[in-house]
Amino acid sequence: MVIKMEGFVAGIGKVNGITLHHSIVERNVSASEFTFDFDMKDGSKIYWHEIIRRIWNDEGKVIQEEYFNAE
Repeated sequence: MVIKMEGFVAGIGKVNGITLHHSIVERNVSASEFTFDFDMKDGSKIYWHEIIRRIWNDEGKVIQEEYFNAE
């Protein structure tokens, strides 16, 4: 996943905006709602809305992460 994300980030030409709408934490679970708006180097545009849910261990490390996307 790290290699895939590095390739994606390298393709970003301009960041038009990253908006954190909401964030919640309850015990060892957190969730964040974002909107991302990018112009890519190849001329395409990426605009998406995403919720990221994480489960943390007692050492403060993410042990599970899920992504929920919407148009």
